[in-house]
Amino acid sequence: MRKDIVVYKNAQKIELHFLKQSQLSDSQQQHFIELLTKDELERVNGFRTSEMKQHALWVRASLRQVLSDYSQRHNIAEFEPNKWKFDKLKYGKPYIKNQPSRFQHIEFNLSHSGEWLLIGITHRKPDNQPFAFGVDIERERSNTNVMTIAKRYFSELELKQLQALACEKEQRQRFFDLWACKESFIKATGKGLATDLTSFSYDFFGVQEPSGFFKVPVIVNNDPLSKKTSWVCYLGKLDDVFRFALSVKYTGSNHGYFPIPDE
Repeated sequence: MRKDIVVYKNAQKIELHFLKQSQLSDSQQQHFIELLTKDELERVNGFRTSEMKQHALWVRASLRQVLSDYSQRHNIAEFEPNKWKFDKLKYGKPYIKNQPSRFQHIEFNLSHSGEWLLIGITHRKPDNQPFAFGVDIERERSNTNVMTIAKRYFSELELKQLQALACEKEQRQRFFDLWACKESFIKATGKGLATDLTSFSYDFFGVQEPSGFFKVPVIVNNDPLSKKTSWVCYLGKLDDVFRFALSVKYTGSNHGYFPIPDE
């Protein structure tokens, strides 16, 4: 399953690929093993149970296959799944180390929860700057103490809107919506949990929630570039349990995005 999200009027797209894991046959496992590097296999084998190992193998191999399919479909390059090399930025955001083309750079971000894997992909002309977009997929859990966590990690606006909801069920749903949005934001910045989660807010007041995905306004506190740039978050539901979010920062110019420099 794939969804395309247009992030500005010139029709630049971020593709969202949703993959659902099934039981792997012995031949599928062997094929996936052959796609991974020695370091990746060591990390896969470091998991405790066979189920966790199979899941990690599936996630890494699926990323490689999706990237190769994307590269070929967009006429960027013919690149075999086992050829991709990855590295991480300062706070752990992954990126492609060996881009298959000098003229178009592929950018990706991924998230997985339960049996679902979400991979976001786009491409652009290279400018040696990291791309500001991130994705997250979250599973709603019935045993999470949502208010205790919200009081610690949510902004005053988010907490106020959360507490104003009519019932515990709505509050729980909104909590996980917000959590998916916040996770996608800190993955987009590349700073992860080094980011203060109360330093930005999602304003659900007046937001209509149609089927598919919809925009949620983002407010970034003390952003000196707020007049020139803007964040946008797209939130969607896969079913009653899983939701996903995409956060993007862009300028509205022909480039469409605001790259976040390393500090």
